Amino acid sequence: FESDAGFQLDTVMKTKKFHACTVCGTLRRYLLNKYVKDYDVIATGHNMDDEAQTTLMNLARGNTSLFMRSGPKTLGQQNDKFTPRVKPFYYVSEKHLLTYCVVHQIKTDFSECPYANEAYRMTMTTILNKYEDAHPGTKKNILDSYLTIREELNVSGSISGPDDVCQNQVFRSYTLPNEPPIMPIGGSTKYV
Repeated sequence: FESDAGFQLDTVMKTKKFHACTVCGTLRRYLLNKYVKDYDVIATGHNMDDEAQTTLMNLARGNTSLFMRSGPKTLGQQNDKFTPRVKPFYYVSEKHLLTYCVVHQIKTDFSECPYANEAYRMTMTTILNKYEDAHPGTKKNILDSYLTIREELNVSGSISGPDDVCQNQVFRSYTLPNEPPIMPIGGSTKYV
């Protein structure tokens, strides 16, 4: 961030005035918006683990504004100041993405932030992973339930539900060998 923001995250963290996720997340969103203005839509690498964590974190914190704007397609930001975002890996686990990258020799950085242990997300990640281990399918169920809630509330100014996201699909996520195909949502025959 130093070249764009004029400082390093480590410098800010020494002040102990901010959480790393607040600073980093704000700057990442700012830079993303700054450099994608010429695009109609951008695809991010958010996966099922990220999205289940975010859904539960927003719910646990009572952050209903962010809670209702999440999902496989950004909501509430469809104007000329923000480029819409889609998340084609919404139903793909982090484990499957990592495996796919290793198998296909795709070089990518899956390292954790040095401040991850201080983050609220790490607590939610640990809890959610333990629950997923004990009850497979939990993360997918969280996302399915979230999309159903959002559809039933019919958030104004947004898509009306998961089927509308599917009709505007950017591309279909892959499946690994021996992995079940991505399941339809909302009883639809369309896929994210």
